[in-house]
Amino acid sequence: MTYYDYGLRFKYLRKQRNISLKTAAQVINTSRQGLGNWENGKGNLGFEEVIQLLKYLEINPTEFIDSSLKFYDLTSDIKFAYIDNDTEYLKAYATNTLIRAHNHLTDKDLFLKGIIACNFYYELTQKDISSKQDKDRLRSFFSNIDSGDRNWTMKDVYVFGNTQHMMSSSEIYSLSYSLIFDGLKHEYESKEWKVAIISSLLNANFILINTDLKKAESLYKLFDRNKDKFSDLYANEKIRLAFIRGFITYSKDPNKQNRRKIEELLESLKLFNLFDLEEGLRFTLGQIDNHLGLYDYHS
Repeated sequence: MTYYDYGLRFKYLRKQRNISLKTAAQVINTSRQGLGNWENGKGNLGFEEVIQLLKYLEINPTEFIDSSLKFYDLTSDIKFAYIDNDTEYLKAYATNTLIRAHNHLTDKDLFLKGIIACNFYYELTQKDISSKQDKDRLRSFFSNIDSGDRNWTMKDVYVFGNTQHMMSSSEIYSLSYSLIFDGLKHEYESKEWKVAIISSLLNANFILINTDLKKAESLYKLFDRNKDKFSDLYANEKIRLAFIRGFITYSKDPNKQNRRKIEELLESLKLFNLFDLEEGLRFTLGQIDNHLGLYDYHS
């Protein structure tokens, strides 16, 4: 299989599950370079090898192909720029795409491409280049869900998870609240969909820690009460949820003892070779330190 959208889609899902390139390559007895080339559209991978990788990630092959074709178009132009930290390209793409979207108000996907690019740009620079009009239009996209007139779709979950920096803390909390009760109650056939829902909720909680600690704590408690709806197959997600509790406690009282508890948890991840997960959580801790003005902890 050589279609580069499949490889990049797989790369996105692999990173979402905090599975290293080395681990994934070992599953099919290939080199990291070989698998990496396929993920980036520069090499081939046999059909049986792709199926084996999807089985390891517990992803339904049919749904993987469908979701790759359905959602990839929203980020296909900017995925590489985001991965490569190409902020100049992201800014230009977001600006130009939103200008076009303003002239084509019925083209929702064109707008979503632009606002997702703004979100990616913000993640890398902490700079918001979207306008009030853009935010109003994004709010309109979710308005029927927020009012309870329609249920969540997987496209909604995908867009929500990739536009949260473009929302107010109240909007993030309201949509997360809705997603917990609407999304988690469904028994999706593939692990991919439930991981997408849980990851979107976890990301929302991480963002709220730095923007509205009270809402972050409220969302965490609500999420924690519903964690029985996902089994031990979602171990990485449960670990991230446990760290949210520690991050909230630390943000409320950033003393050395609370800091040490988080460091001990981070060190414990190394025992299970969860290096990618550890790296991501350390990055989040650094963001919290920056928000709190605790630059002395960066060493």
